[in-house]
Amino acid sequence: QNRYGPNAATTAHEVRSRRSNSGLVGYAFEGVAMPKLLVGVMSCHSADYRDKVDECVRDWFDSSRCKDTDARRRAIRATWKKEFVRLGIDVKFFLGKTSHRAPLDDEVFVDSGDRYHDNSYKLKQMCAYALENGYDYMLRLDDDVYIYPDRLLATEWAQHDYAGSPFGDFLIGAVKFLSRRAMTLIRDSQVTHWADDAWVGCVMRDNRIPMHIIRSFHCKLGDEYYIQPERVPLSHQWAAFHSC
Repeated sequence: QNRYGPNAATTAHEVRSRRSNSGLVGYAFEGVAMPKLLVGVMSCHSADYRDKVDECVRDWFDSSRCKDTDARRRAIRATWKKEFVRLGIDVKFFLGKTSHRAPLDDEVFVDSGDRYHDNSYKLKQMCAYALENGYDYMLRLDDDVYIYPDRLLATEWAQHDYAGSPFGDFLIGAVKFLSRRAMTLIRDSQVTHWADDAWVGCVMRDNRIPMHIIRSFHCKLGDEYYIQPERVPLSHQWAAFHSC
């Protein structure tokens, strides 16, 4: 019996076999079962970063960001999502509820608002979905990231409750791993901040869960926030980029 329980998705032998077909290399699980992982992409029906009360809640990179969230999801489906699917790993896009259309097969409409300042509430719903569906971990992503699944899965994420790229005393929300323990705390905690990464950092500190830094995630704030592809060397070893 594997140490991750009956919901663990895949054995290392199966991963190696699938990897030989998909071209993925460097997978970290050898001889043990992989935790059941959900790749949860936080998205929205329209990119609305404004807040009528708090002027700090706005898109500081409005001039360079693609605001077509449908296009963002299509780009993910056409690129790195395929690699996770080949490994049998579920990828779901999470959006707020709407009456405009029904969700696609890889979308989940959760009971939350859909604006940027609703992200903490949306994350609570994402964690609830993951827990209710038996996932051991969630890789919480923004919809403007680019992922190298082989490199990302080869990191030490399954050894920690809260892992990603740091900013001060919390992990940046764009790319981070959350364990079942961390997701339970998030689901059950009261939202105290509109920025879900800052709020999750508070929840983790209050419960004495340390953050683990994964140094192959290129997730920065300030001048390095927006990725300029022409400045990234072809020989780079990053596992994740944000913002793209």
